[in-house]
Amino acid sequence: SIPTQMITGYKSCMIQGDVDSAFKILVGHFFNQILSGQRLEEVEADARGYSEQIASLKYDKWFYLLGLVGQAALNLMGKTENTTFLEVDETDPGDWQMCYQLQYVKRFLYAHFGEYKTGAKNSMTYGWRWIGAYPGMYFGYDMFHQAICHYQEAIHAAHNEPLNACKPPKSKSPLALHKKHAYKCHADIESWVKRGAPNHVHHLSILKAERATLSSCSKKIEPKKVCKLYETAIVDSVRGGFVNHAAIAEEHYADYLWGVGEKDEGIYHLENAIQRFSEWGAVRRVEMLR
Repeated sequence: SIPTQMITGYKSCMIQGDVDSAFKILVGHFFNQILSGQRLEEVEADARGYSEQIASLKYDKWFYLLGLVGQAALNLMGKTENTTFLEVDETDPGDWQMCYQLQYVKRFLYAHFGEYKTGAKNSMTYGWRWIGAYPGMYFGYDMFHQAICHYQEAIHAAHNEPLNACKPPKSKSPLALHKKHAYKCHADIESWVKRGAPNHVHHLSILKAERATLSSCSKKIEPKKVCKLYETAIVDSVRGGFVNHAAIAEEHYADYLWGVGEKDEGIYHLENAIQRFSEWGAVRRVEMLR
């Protein structure tokens, strides 16, 4: 199931004896597979097969990183008792860059399991360090996952911010904090789309809907416009083959519709979210939504 160009690159490196580069190609491929919503069962099975080869040749770094992909897939599939916890969480990877990749995978899980508060906290602690450690590597996916967590926390804060005189200054409030981080990630993704990055078009569409939802909390935008943005985001995600992100958009759209009193429509889109998570193979996420 690995694309031809990946097989060619992998084989070429192995023939030349550049085993480290060969395994780097494989690990990069599997990261891309799980991040982009490829069928989890297939991703996990293929990753497990190559993990055995990497382990036999004692390339511990690549074995560790490929293991993160496999564990994330198993958690989403409901094959473990965990959601965002990874078996290596209590293990020191022995390399600060690998530590950041661990946190990268955890932010992916936080965004997909709806653990937005923890995801936003992780973002503020590790998110920008990832950019320094691995410049240019999967920026869009991670910026998207960080933005989702911050937007959801900002929306929550907007609904729950105290109305009395004892509330903190705007610059220090949870709403202001999460808006700042969400807007920064959003702006980065928008700039990449303007420069022609095709895989981030649907990310931008979803974030526009999230931002509109946040604006709607203060009545700055009409519900019809928010609905239109979510519908566009869902279409863009499906069209690009990102079923996992389409599921997130459907779920958040359902939440929004429930919030404005459109319960029947909300139920419809929640069922769509369940269907899309099921198509991805995320059985644990389906169980949580039912």
